[in-house]
Amino acid sequence: MTAPMERVADRILSIRGHRVMLDADLAELYGVATKRLNEAVRRNAARFPEDFMFRLMPDEAESLRSHYATSKGRGGRRYIPYAFTELGVAMLSSVLNSERAIQVNIAIMRAFSGCGSWPLPTKTSTADWMRWKGRLIGNSRSCSTPSGR
Repeated sequence: MTAPMERVADRILSIRGHRVMLDADLAELYGVATKRLNEAVRRNAARFPEDFMFRLMPDEAESLRSHYATSKGRGGRRYIPYAFTELGVAMLSSVLNSERAIQVNIAIMRAFSGCGSWPLPTKTSTADWMRWKGRLIGNSRSCSTPSGR
């Protein structure tokens, strides 16, 4: 099963000047629990240096929580999420070894490379975030690989 390009592109965020995907979004795409994805990463910590993956700062996590209006109480996240750069997502394919992981990883790599020219937002205000996300969603249909997929 291949993840649709729009579904993947919608989940690419800009944090600290890097295009990243959050652990929960990756886990959902890969069809595993976030806890299991993070366990696999911890077992292979040497494969994930800071330029591959980093933990959000509490204020960054709170900012994302307010943008997505997610619960921080019962049923919400109980820990601060990890953010995976394009390199970290590529490395995930070596620790999540399944056919689905391979197909999802291909789709994610295409989304990252096809949308590499999108500007990174420099402000974290809600208005800036919504404008940037609107452009991201509006442009997701134009993301393509050199072969036009």
